Amino acid sequence: EKPFALPYAVAISSWAPANYMELSRVTADHLNQRQNYWPITSPILPEKQKALEYQFGDGGLQDVQGFLPLIQRQAKKLLLIANNSHALNSSYDWANATAATFDPIAAGVTDCVYPFFGFSSGACQGAVYSHDQVFAKELLFPLAQEIRELVAQGKPVLIYRKFRVLPNAWFGITGGWEVEFLLLYLEKAEHFEQQLPDDTRAELAKGNKGAFLGYPFYQTLEENAPDITGLTTPQVSLLAAQAEYS
Repeated sequence: EKPFALPYAVAISSWAPANYMELSRVTADHLNQRQNYWPITSPILPEKQKALEYQFGDGGLQDVQGFLPLIQRQAKKLLLIANNSHALNSSYDWANATAATFDPIAAGVTDCVYPFFGFSSGACQGAVYSHDQVFAKELLFPLAQEIRELVAQGKPVLIYRKFRVLPNAWFGITGGWEVEFLLLYLEKAEHFEQQLPDDTRAELAKGNKGAFLGYPFYQTLEENAPDITGLTTPQVSLLAAQAEYS
């Protein structure tokens, strides 16, 4: 049996199709990486357990941000960069929504954020977000409202909060402490775009016919087909400039 080397870990970290492959026995057996895996002992799980064989895939199928390991380590200060793929839904009934009725999926909140507040969605087949909650559910609506307000003002979305961590038995999180939480949330920032050079603004104005198709929400796959995953230097530079401005 070959040792579990670094190339396997690198390949697994981007193997997003794993969630689709596991739906078929044939593709799961032949295309998904399989390895033995066992839990590390801790005060919460002190007893050793035998290794079991698991299928491995992109960690984003369970935690898009790699956020929960930081909570497991009882980090007190957290930075969450939500590089999402779509804008908030302007047609959602924001006026009548409340903390109790808020639907973040319908409102267009990214799955980089809402799973940590106890919301789960079946939109990404095979993704498992149902065990990710570490913050109270009712805290997400005011956070989403502030995101929306900042976007309406043309400002970059950078929000600071203090949240209390809830217990999460699935991930061995005891909870009970407070974290300082800084959210950098990708959205359109009119103030930033107004300060760009004239030629860049003219290119942005071309919309889907220009060099910045979909900006700032680039697609993970085929943004510049036939290139499967590549972005151009101008696309990356513009997004980096907005991040720096934020």
